[in-house]
Amino acid sequence: MILHLIEWNKFTNPLSNYLIADERFADHHFLIISDDSIKDTNQKTIFRSPIRKNLFRNIKIFVCLTLKAEKIILHGPVFIHFLYFFPFVLKKAYWSINGYELGIIANDRNLYARMMRFVFRRVSGHLTHVKGDSDLANSILGSSNKCIYAPMYLSNLVETSNFHFSNISQKDKINVLVGNSTDPTNNHLDIFDILEKQIDKIDMIYCPLSYGIFHEYKELVIKEGIKKFGNKFSALTEFMSIEEYSNFLKNIDVAIFNHRRQQAMGVTLSLLSLGKIVYLNANTTSYNSLKERGFCVFDIDLIEKDEINFNRNVSDNKELLQKYYSKEQLIDTYLNF
Repeated sequence: MILHLIEWNKFTNPLSNYLIADERFADHHFLIISDDSIKDTNQKTIFRSPIRKNLFRNIKIFVCLTLKAEKIILHGPVFIHFLYFFPFVLKKAYWSINGYELGIIANDRNLYARMMRFVFRRVSGHLTHVKGDSDLANSILGSSNKCIYAPMYLSNLVETSNFHFSNISQKDKINVLVGNSTDPTNNHLDIFDILEKQIDKIDMIYCPLSYGIFHEYKELVIKEGIKKFGNKFSALTEFMSIEEYSNFLKNIDVAIFNHRRQQAMGVTLSLLSLGKIVYLNANTTSYNSLKERGFCVFDIDLIEKDEINFNRNVSDNKELLQKYYSKEQLIDTYLNF
């Protein structure tokens, strides 16, 4: 049995349902922490809430399933407390790295972070599509765990049927996407300073600000965007459906993500699948991992050195997306795990 330890969320929910629906994955079982009224099934076991009130029952389930499992996949740190007190199961555990955990284990010194470092240092390997995240985890923890390539979640899979590469240098003006959320790690204002110098080449600057909890930063981005760009600035503050957002992205020419760590990979891949030009911070694991696999993504510094609408050929990205981010690749990963 392959046991997945997950929190029920927008990434793990579709993955578990997808694998369970395919009889080839009958040996996959999901142990789930969830506030929703999900019922136990043959392949799903739910921790009862509140967890402390049902502690003995939950511990029994955890020990039974982890002992029975041949391999265990840790989808982030959700079960970190249990794994800390039952470390004997870690020799068959693999950490599916989401990315945000790296900042915690690198910078935080609280008890939770110490528990995370203890657990993640002892796993047998890493599951990720960003090799740089595995390298960084090993560097932080002083470990030497192997990296297993995996698209990880359905949200990272892309279709290339709408891939269309166009020469933006032939356009009078272009549409630019900046950032993906209200998280201050987007560093919107640094990009605004760069774009302000080239605003005559831009038709519209869009900032998605419907996702995230940082309200004050969101208001700051909107204020500065309007101040610098006026009616050429549009803050997207309402959630869109997946279909609506996909259609919206088709009208984007250039996307700029100035995160200092691996973030926004889902939307990055969606943009690449449409043939769009994507700029990333060159100091991130996501930028370096994509470049190592041959993807045409670009360093943000190039925006200042060249014109924003300087044409960059991204036609090779289509074949690479089909190779690394297809449904077949996801199936192959979990079948041969």
